[in-house]
Amino acid sequence: FEARNTHLGADNLGIVGNFFFYLKIFLYNGGIELFLFSILGVTALVRERNYIGLPLLAGLIFWICTSCLALHWERWGMPIYITPVLLAAVGMTWIFEIICGWKVGRWRKAAKAFFGTFTVIVGANLLLGVADTVTFKLAKQGQIESISFCKENGITTDNSIYEGYSPLYVYGPFYLNISLDSEGNLVFPDDKKNAEYIVLSSNIYGRYYAEPERYTGQIAVYEKIREQYPLIYENHTVQETRSMSGILNSFCSIKNLQQKAEGRNCGYSIIIYRIV
Repeated sequence: FEARNTHLGADNLGIVGNFFFYLKIFLYNGGIELFLFSILGVTALVRERNYIGLPLLAGLIFWICTSCLALHWERWGMPIYITPVLLAAVGMTWIFEIICGWKVGRWRKAAKAFFGTFTVIVGANLLLGVADTVTFKLAKQGQIESISFCKENGITTDNSIYEGYSPLYVYGPFYLNISLDSEGNLVFPDDKKNAEYIVLSSNIYGRYYAEPERYTGQIAVYEKIREQYPLIYENHTVQETRSMSGILNSFCSIKNLQQKAEGRNCGYSIIIYRIV
């Protein structure tokens, strides 16, 4: 199933684009500082001719092979992300041993301070990132929260046109079957001519808006819906922010944690319109 060539929001990057996609995911979570330690780890293995580290090349091979697939998914990179973390541990140990071997006390103290600062940045970023991820998974999800509103207002799969990852179709993708005719009017599917509501999820419409030049037609449909029908429900969830810098990413994690502490839902934003 995942061997197909197209998938909304997960295709059209090519081999090089997929390669850097997984690199970017790692940098936005581990930080550039951890990646620098990973480079030092590779340097250590090469200079010390430490053949014990050769199995770590499996991560690089998996990275290249995964990048050759037509699609790209963040979850597919799990075996990839482990490799630079292990290499970073090697790099940290190697550079610390070099610093401890220096005989000039003044330079050694300065190097230890610099190394210690970098290590604290990496550690803080990883710990806050873990806390951010765990609280995200434990928090109430936007599409689940909106189920109560649907029940209270009689919004069901029978009287609505809806997308996936929404209160009416929680666990998978499902695309809005609405188009525009030559005059710019919305065209509903035959079995939904009498629909009363339109239920949208940011995990679907957000993929279209991420590639506006490619999906001009579908974006025009969303804009027409917003223009023509009254909004009756909107559940904005925590807006997760990330940075490739470990220092800045730590502050991003703190900001995300603060939003959750204020009671905001996580997951996907849900928007519901009444058809009038």
